[in-house]
Amino acid sequence: MAQITYAASGSADRHDIDHADAEHAVRNYRRWVREFDEPRAPGLARPDLFIGPDRAGTQLLEVMGNWLVNGDLELFHVMPLRDKIREKVKRLHDQQ
Repeated sequence: MAQITYAASGSADRHDIDHADAEHAVRNYRRWVREFDEPRAPGLARPDLFIGPDRAGTQLLEVMGNWLVNGDLELFHVMPLRDKIREKVKRLHDQQ
């Protein structure tokens, strides 16, 4: 996988999740949903969602990011997995 970077304007650091845990969740994802949600701003691509464990394996994280032209993944959202995201992923999976 390409490099993982962090959006300066994103909320990736608001929830005190270590960057190493976020990167571990992306690289060891249990679910990857391409184009998961509406874009953050007009003109941006729909972000991908990764659900994966932190390094200790004690919690699942929800991580969202956009692919950059150079192939890197820019994260803008990282936090413990919420029930509403888990349910939305389940609904999307059930529709396929």
